[in-house]
Amino acid sequence: MRSLFLDDNSLLLSSLQKNYDQILDEYKKSESNLEFKDFTNEQNLYIEKCKKGYPITSTSYFGAKNRKIDENGWHVAAISINGQHYPRNAHFLPTLIDTIDKIGCICVCGINILDPKTELDWHRDAEYSGSHTSFRCLWVLDGPEKDCSIHLKNDKSGKIESRNFEKNQIYSFFHSTIHKVENLSDKSRVAIALDVSMSPSFSYEW
Repeated sequence: MRSLFLDDNSLLLSSLQKNYDQILDEYKKSESNLEFKDFTNEQNLYIEKCKKGYPITSTSYFGAKNRKIDENGWHVAAISINGQHYPRNAHFLPTLIDTIDKIGCICVCGINILDPKTELDWHRDAEYSGSHTSFRCLWVLDGPEKDCSIHLKNDKSGKIESRNFEKNQIYSFFHSTIHKVENLSDKSRVAIALDVSMSPSFSYEW
């Protein structure tokens, strides 16, 4: 049985990794200026009730409270959706924007922060397209060297696959895969969350 992690897209997204240093530098210089929304309570309550990730829409994003630096949790900064860049954040990250535009199959892009001693319990996510033609990628920009991980669970066997989050590594999986993320360290994990449209040639078999 194949891994639940979709490692075959490494070439597709390799341009992100090649531009890692420049994108990280732009992020660090602009971090205090980026608009991050706090979805900690929304995520925890929705996962507890529905076993699904909280659906972030334009309405829920604009209505969410801004992140407070001294409060640990799970936070999102909008970057792009369906080729439309969110100007409040996108202009701070020109290399990231240029790179995803050239890749051409990124339907959603945002920055996702998981603070120390924070986790999102087992859940599935919904596709923003609603057509089951994309998969989720987490590309780690910054974070701890250990004690921060992602776990995927096989529906049929119950087997769990775990990987530690590492800088400049991409972790891809289908939205419907049951997963959990946790940060047991004392440093925030910063990742670029991407929903990637599958090309006609993309195939996956168990």
